[in-house]
Amino acid sequence: MQDITNTLICDIIGHLSNKHTEYEISCSYPLTNYKWIVKRRYNEFYALNRELIPFGLELTFPPKKTFGNKKLSFIQERKEGLQAFLDKITVHPLIYCSEPVMTFLKPPDLPTAADILPYSLMPLRASRTLTLACSIPKASWRFCKLYAHVNVEETRKIYSWMMFGPDHQEYSSIVLEILSFIQKQHCPYICKNFLVFPDQRGIGVVRNQWINGSLRDQMYRKPAFGTFWEKYGMDNEAYVLNVVNVKTIARQILEALVFLNCLSIPFVDIHCGNITVTEAEAQLSDIEFALCGQSSFNRPAMIRSEYVKSIENMMVFNFGQFIYEMAAGTLVFPDHCTNEAIVKLKSNYHEILRDIFCPNEKMPLLSELRNHSFFDNVAVAVHPQRNITIPGAFKAYLDNLSSTITKRYEKEKAAYFEHQRKEHIEELLHSDTERQRRRDLVLAQLRMRVET
Repeated sequence: MQDITNTLICDIIGHLSNKHTEYEISCSYPLTNYKWIVKRRYNEFYALNRELIPFGLELTFPPKKTFGNKKLSFIQERKEGLQAFLDKITVHPLIYCSEPVMTFLKPPDLPTAADILPYSLMPLRASRTLTLACSIPKASWRFCKLYAHVNVEETRKIYSWMMFGPDHQEYSSIVLEILSFIQKQHCPYICKNFLVFPDQRGIGVVRNQWINGSLRDQMYRKPAFGTFWEKYGMDNEAYVLNVVNVKTIARQILEALVFLNCLSIPFVDIHCGNITVTEAEAQLSDIEFALCGQSSFNRPAMIRSEYVKSIENMMVFNFGQFIYEMAAGTLVFPDHCTNEAIVKLKSNYHEILRDIFCPNEKMPLLSELRNHSFFDNVAVAVHPQRNITIPGAFKAYLDNLSSTITKRYEKEKAAYFEHQRKEHIEELLHSDTERQRRRDLVLAQLRMRVET
């Protein structure tokens, strides 16, 4: 299975004209050299553009034209406009992993959201205690995570389901045993589930509804339920948290991450959408989905980073992204301009974010972040690591999962840097300076021949 968060490139390579003009799109995940071709008409592009309006992107979509739309000059002009449209929607996983884009591009080895829906709800049909109230469409940034409202007797709860991803281990009964074991462990900063349903296709989780929504909902002043981009689109303003609240919430979530790392759980989906904040504490949710083997939307940025090398590095990187989201009110840390992004924040954040995103030598460990000066005078319930005993079979399964994640990550990271190296050499070979150097070298060799 392909990783849907991997860098995606889409190029229009031709067109076919009959009654209607179809544009031939070459799609590829370059890190894995996986390619496929789809053919789409203008009206299909147009429908996708309308679905993406809530995203708040400036897509400059080419307009409709009734007459003269068969002329080669017009087709070429429209092709260039549609290519610019594709370039913009493939700029970040938050966009191209969404249901509308994945349905439009339809990678051959992936189901669509419509395919997933029936079997995501199968655990509910088999349950004697749960009844489906209604599904919640497009509530996630990724097409393969679905939500629904369910009733337990007269109590409304939330059901979420995620499909297994490229790094998941072969399903067996041990998955339910591990999830039950995790549920029995106590950490005040991790949200407990009500029921969990793993099967051969994915994992479903039932938990209590968050009355005030996630931390991200509170920052955007949005209700708990709605489509992802209607709530968090680029046109919507987020209210940033003050420094005291950021420190308190981050320190509590850090304690949850130390706890998960101690249990060998490779949980990296750390962001404001996975966190609820009450008067008592902040709690991290969705930890069950770590066993699905799906990637964080920050994975491409982690591949670009020279510092992210291990599961714990990934946890620290996403923790830094989480702090940045609370402080800046934006979903994504701009890793292409790290220093510029950090200095725009209050000086309180500079040291910890630099230590995470651009360290002198290596990234700090989670345990080292516990003692960071950023968290001075922040009280927290520290979990005693020595009290955790993990059954050998559980640890072996989780270690294999982490190993699978790391090996694929290392392979694709190496492919990325090799591609960058080749591009750099290509740029040098075609630069004016290099051309002049080679010209001078040839002239010098010719002079030597003449002189001899």
